[in-house]
Amino acid sequence: MCGIVGAIGFVDNFISEKIHLMNELQKHRGPDGEGVWEHKLTQKNQGVIFGHRRLAIIDLSQDGHQPMIDVVSGNAITFNGEIYNYRSLRDELVAQGESFKTKTDTEVLLVAYRHWGESFVGKLRGMFAFALWDASKDEVIFCRDRLGIKPLYYYEKQDQNRTLLFSSELRTLLKSGLVPRKLNPESMQSYLWNGFVASKESTIIKDIKTLSPGFSMRVSASSGEIISKYKFWSLPKSSSSPQSTVSRVSTVFEETMQLHMLSDVSLGIFLSGGVDSSAVAAVAKSQADTQVSTYNLSFDEALFDEAKYARQVAQSLGTDHHEIKLTQSDFNQNFTAAFESIDQPTFDGINTFFISKAIKDAGITVALAGTGGDELFGGYSSFREVPKITQVGNIINHVPECLANLTAGAWNKIMELKYGSVPPQTRWGKLADLIRVKGNTIGAYQTSYSLFTSEFQNKLSAQKSENIKFGVDKALYATLSEDIVNCSTLESISNLELNMFIEQRLMRDTDAASMATSLEVRVPLLDHVFIESVAGLSPETRYQPLGKKQVLRDLAARYINPDIFERPKSGFVLPLDVWCKSSMEEKISELFNDKDLCSSIGLNSSLLYELLVAFKRNQAGIYWTRIWSIYILLAWCKKNQVSLY
Repeated sequence: MCGIVGAIGFVDNFISEKIHLMNELQKHRGPDGEGVWEHKLTQKNQGVIFGHRRLAIIDLSQDGHQPMIDVVSGNAITFNGEIYNYRSLRDELVAQGESFKTKTDTEVLLVAYRHWGESFVGKLRGMFAFALWDASKDEVIFCRDRLGIKPLYYYEKQDQNRTLLFSSELRTLLKSGLVPRKLNPESMQSYLWNGFVASKESTIIKDIKTLSPGFSMRVSASSGEIISKYKFWSLPKSSSSPQSTVSRVSTVFEETMQLHMLSDVSLGIFLSGGVDSSAVAAVAKSQADTQVSTYNLSFDEALFDEAKYARQVAQSLGTDHHEIKLTQSDFNQNFTAAFESIDQPTFDGINTFFISKAIKDAGITVALAGTGGDELFGGYSSFREVPKITQVGNIINHVPECLANLTAGAWNKIMELKYGSVPPQTRWGKLADLIRVKGNTIGAYQTSYSLFTSEFQNKLSAQKSENIKFGVDKALYATLSEDIVNCSTLESISNLELNMFIEQRLMRDTDAASMATSLEVRVPLLDHVFIESVAGLSPETRYQPLGKKQVLRDLAARYINPDIFERPKSGFVLPLDVWCKSSMEEKISELFNDKDLCSSIGLNSSLLYELLVAFKRNQAGIYWTRIWSIYILLAWCKKNQVSLY
């Protein structure tokens, strides 16, 4: 796990100095080493420069120094991530006549590209984002892993000379001084819907793009122009006849865990006590040669505290268990560092920072997490609620559109008369929007998760674009549509969760928060081979009983009494509902009342004030997520000095 930066195209001394600066800005991503490599073409100032920050995980020697050069071809690479099957790929290449000088997965990437060409990326099993210089073509190939576990951002500088700059973090590009500090209006609209930006390529900053998960991209060094983009993987879909069994899925999971536990440094496990993290911990314990350490974040607020469940699982498995208590005072003292870990504004992520910091402080460099179980096996309430919404919507489809719109408008009036300018933003408060969805699966899914009703959002911000549909841009909407076509309702929801929650939010936030503490987080349940095996299960085996995640329960049950899991589901969240009304109240109120700040990013400050008042008096349907998402957006924009204008 590392940090990468670089530039392609016009690279003079000024650009070179900026890349050195950007590399230093990402020191937290790789405190164990740094390097910069530069290559000039025959044309004046045309070429490529790569930077790298190293967090040493595999082969801790200097052999792992990057950027790494292939002396045979002259190719070079700067690489962030882990290739879990690098040993088997290495053996395959050796059998075909190739030789190696190091024991690193980075060298395997270089030799594999030289030997197989661009198709080699299909052989990779891991989490990765890298830039690879092809000396024979004077081009750079970028690749990003299938689920977007590792980030990759880029900016096309187009003045009199063209340069493409890239980085592992958006803020690094922003702090280079080369990128205009202008918000993307469409991304702002998406953020207000989701609490994070949901887009195929756009980010919160107008001119910064992200390479989509499962894509490769080629860039010319002579011109700095993007030559092509290619999608090398898509989410698998179930076939009409099951191609997998629980036994097969179990075997793949055991293999996946073995690969994810490869490390030359200390390794720990996030343990909430839920099914997903418990399954990961159980199999890890069964395979480990040494004692396994597990970690849980606990709270004084009993409603949010799962420590006793994690403790039960740890005792059952015999792990070296650590409970880290996060008090409101601890949160306040460390809030600045936690906030500064946020790369793009999001209402999530801060919780990951605190558990990551605690694990890193304990001397751990790699942590396994149970992320992905709910999305793959139907653990969320969306698997129950969205089908109901679509069923009702299909009935409404037979109602004339004018009547449906009239009914929706009337409901909004009823809500406004009863509650004033800030009506409930959940459940029945969303009825008007759900009427307009009319059976659209993506619309039903997105509306069920939306922070605000469309009526309220329209009043909150004047930013409106025809390119945004149900909170996502049309390019991402097309991808979502492709990923659910010919799928059952439950598989559609699963693929939407993997796209929206995993790729667009959770992986982005987890990377930024964990790497701020120099901790590598691995997510074995999101291994693409495991996902493909799960997709081969019959719907009944995969999802039923709905919400139980029975396949994972059975995996864990070999080592843990399954009765531990017989309790209501709760997510990994901080007690922010409480803290927003106590220790954080003054900070939140200050920004909500900053009219100039609100105006600079296009928000209605008067309505924000009313929203905050409604939250403080515990008005129905005004939850902490609405307040926290706006607060983080305001604070992030102020910190990074960005605006719409």
